[in-house]
Amino acid sequence: MANEEAEELRTDMVNKPVQLEEEFLRDLYLFMKKRDTPIERIPNLVDLFIMFKTVQSLGGYKEVTTQQLWKQVYNRLGGNPRSTSAATCTRRHYEK
Repeated sequence: MANEEAEELRTDMVNKPVQLEEEFLRDLYLFMKKRDTPIERIPNLVDLFIMFKTVQSLGGYKEVTTQQLWKQVYNRLGGNPRSTSAATCTRRHYEK
């Protein structure tokens, strides 16, 4: 899938108000399927809905990336504050 199509899908998903966790997960599965990277199982280390809402509360993906707030996201998710690779790992998980 072209990067433009992936960005369009990502923008649609972020701009749509998320009211329920079930709605979020349905949209996430659809988004991932459309970009040919379907979710076969939900990661059990990270609550994707809480992660998404945390990023949104800090201004969204672009703002969190631009302002280098991924460590704050990690901390809000209950991570170990002494972790040196937390920001990078959190961002990678979110992007996947």
